Amino acid sequence: MTFLGVNLMTTPSPGMILQIFTDFNPVLLIPIFSGITSMLLSLATINQMSATQMPGAPNMKMMMYMMPIFSLFFTFTVPAGVGIYWIYANCVGFVQAKVLKRFYDPKKMAEEAKKLMEEEKERERVERIEAKKKAKEKGEGEDFDALSKKEQNSRKLSEARKRDAEKYGDEYTDEED
Repeated sequence: MTFLGVNLMTTPSPGMILQIFTDFNPVLLIPIFSGITSMLLSLATINQMSATQMPGAPNMKMMMYMMPIFSLFFTFTVPAGVGIYWIYANCVGFVQAKVLKRFYDPKKMAEEAKKLMEEEKERERVERIEAKKKAKEKGEGEDFDALSKKEQNSRKLSEARKRDAEKYGDEYTDEED
């Protein structure tokens, strides 16, 4: 149960800090490294997420500072093996965040998604125009499917009002909504 000469069952304590100059114990470095690696991981992930301008950015910024403090505190209360595990997990998470940011840059992905949405809207608009032209060429009225959703809803509402007027014997006048 040792790693690099450190007994992994030993629990570091804040009292060891006072003895750092008289009797150095390498177990004391584990909480310090845990706090540092936790801070590096927080910085790497918060920078990646803030690029997308998420609504919870202020809370995430507070957590960026609080989590390393919690990591430091908890590694003083658990055996050294758990602290080494947290250091390892933080290092792997840091590398993962950097690799993901390199291959999946949030700014680029947001720009691509916006561009695709604009292209899709333009394609739908062109299709509606073409459908209206085809309906006019055939001599038909406007094709209902070629209308925009707003126009379709307006026509549906007008037809429903007309049916209600006929049902109750009222006179219907077509008014624009």
